[in-house]
Amino acid sequence: MAEIRRALEEARRSAMTPHERAALIRDLEAKLHRAAEEERRAQLVVEEDRRRFLAAADRLVALLRRYLPPPKGEGAYPHLPQQILGGEDPALRLEAVPEKATVLTLRLMPVRLRLGGVDLVVGEAGDEYTLSLEGADYPLVEGDPLVVPFGQWEVWAFRRGRYAHVRLEVREGAHLSQLLVEGRILAHLVHPVKEYAYLRLMRAFSARLKGPVDYRAFGSELAQKFSEVPLDTLEEFARKGLKVVRQRLERAPAGLRYLGEVGEALGLVQEAKHLQSLLADWLNYRPPTRETIGGEIGTVTLTAEPVSIDAGKVVLSVRQVEDAVYVTVAGQVPRRLRDLLVWAFADQAVVIAREGHRIAHVVLPIEGA
Repeated sequence: MAEIRRALEEARRSAMTPHERAALIRDLEAKLHRAAEEERRAQLVVEEDRRRFLAAADRLVALLRRYLPPPKGEGAYPHLPQQILGGEDPALRLEAVPEKATVLTLRLMPVRLRLGGVDLVVGEAGDEYTLSLEGADYPLVEGDPLVVPFGQWEVWAFRRGRYAHVRLEVREGAHLSQLLVEGRILAHLVHPVKEYAYLRLMRAFSARLKGPVDYRAFGSELAQKFSEVPLDTLEEFARKGLKVVRQRLERAPAGLRYLGEVGEALGLVQEAKHLQSLLADWLNYRPPTRETIGGEIGTVTLTAEPVSIDAGKVVLSVRQVEDAVYVTVAGQVPRRLRDLLVWAFADQAVVIAREGHRIAHVVLPIEGA
């Protein structure tokens, strides 16, 4: 570009005719303009590369923090049981698998195991051993770790000589999925549709699980009280109530049928049917999908820069400030995101779940809104 500038100055001082000089100057100015454009484009490319590099570095740091143990990370220290199932040394021998165990070291032999509610079978054929899960056999090969996805778990197995270490690890994203399923119900509970129909249904249903109920106590006049409560407080209240309902249903699963009675008493039959479906998915742990939720599930990783969530009619911003994470919407007070947050709008709600630096979100239509 400097050479073009010098040529341009020389052209202006040259002994050319005015017409020749003007033509040369126009040509050189055009070249100078093109060179300046190229330089600007190169600067933009460099800046974009720098931005992508910094974003990738932030993601790498987030992943390292997630897997490394404290004090620098959030991961857990590895743990090996001190005892061995079927061990030859009496001092180390484990006679039976503890009821709630999810980690086990065993001497290889034909045996049936139950870890974390998962039934496993160790089989033997000559010098070969297999781990069977729901009728499928997986060879246990020394030096070749075995990883088998199963529901919300991953079954890990490591063989060393005549011994194997088996453990259940929470499957990647399983906790976020559980939070989204819970958030799917919570989104309906805190939404003001039909004078907080779903929250009134849930409260009446919770009471019905204890015994006979006077349904007049759960009429539409409760909506005024709910509307006066800050959203964070209402969300906490609804979530605690949901936990109580779950505990009562775990003790008496057949109680779910009472929702039909509650819906008829409150004049909210369709809403009660929908709530019953939501509760069934949650209690049976049906992971959220586009089909079961009716919306696309998005995932992002927290970085130093704010993360935007496009909810169609509105955009939410997620920002980390020191150890806290906040969600903001234009014109509204920021709300703190711990593990689960719902932001209700006219005919939809945004559910945001957090696990460490991972964020999952979904935009849900609200039935009846």
